[in-house]
Amino acid sequence: MVYITQWEEFAVSSERLCLSSPEKTRFSFKYRANDGVFVVKVTDDRTCLQYKSTQKSDLRKMEMLNMRLLGLMTSADTNVDAETSAQSSEAMTGN
Repeated sequence: MVYITQWEEFAVSSERLCLSSPEKTRFSFKYRANDGVFVVKVTDDRTCLQYKSTQKSDLRKMEMLNMRLLGLMTSADTNVDAETSAQSSEAMTGN
């Protein structure tokens, strides 16, 4: 499988995937201790996005993405305003 190499691209793509089908989207986090690598996977069974890193600084970004995706998936209003979504993505990526 192909991994997205830029965190910003992964975060934005994950959010878009979640907004397009929040009831089908799921994500997982995995840490491989022997490699010192953590992997994040977001999928809706048709599209699969993956990101991997060995940097501890990316853990905070993953935590922010986790909270954002959980909020999107559990929101009663799935028609999230695009501007609000973009602002959240900027805060998540630190730009």
